[in-house]
Amino acid sequence: MPTSQNHGDDDLGMVIEDPEMATTYGSNGRQYVEHHLSWAMLVRTWLDQLRVD
Repeated sequence: MPTSQNHGDDDLGMVIEDPEMATTYGSNGRQYVEHHLSWAMLVRTWLDQLRVD
């Protein structure tokens, strides 16, 4: 978590300037979304919550 507005800008600049880092971050982000935010996972989570409540 950035401690200031400028710190976050510096981090974003590093990613923009480094295509390999951008590719890695993009790939990792996509894997996270596909695993944790797919429809199947969301529905499974909702059903689990309904069963517990």
